[in-house]
Amino acid sequence: MAKMSKKDLEDIISRDKPGFSIVERETPPPNADVDADAIDGGDAGSAGEGLDLDELRRRYLGDDAAMQATEAAADTAGDVAPGAEGDTDDEIVVLTPGGTPADPWAPGPGRKSVVVSGKERRVIAEQG
Repeated sequence: MAKMSKKDLEDIISRDKPGFSIVERETPPPNADVDADAIDGGDAGSAGEGLDLDELRRRYLGDDAAMQATEAAADTAGDVAPGAEGDTDDEIVVLTPGGTPADPWAPGPGRKSVVVSGKERRVIAEQG
């Protein structure tokens, strides 16, 4: 999956949320430089190997359900071609209203978080 370009995001925000601008991330997210293996103390299987999804389907739903699920997955695999228009991830973007002081505790409207749909190319949700 691909991310939208900064210009595409700015165009969508200016169209759907006039008067707001995208907040640039000043610092990397917490633990951005920490390896995932270091967090859980080893490789992904160190806590015990889980069962395969097909094995779980056979155990709890029977052999027929496992076979039907495998066939259905094979039928739908490849329905969306890589690089297709709908292949862009949705993104969460932090916005600030124009003319807002940098102090987050200052009176007045504050920052908002919005979800921009990569497929629909519009704001589909907001918080704040």
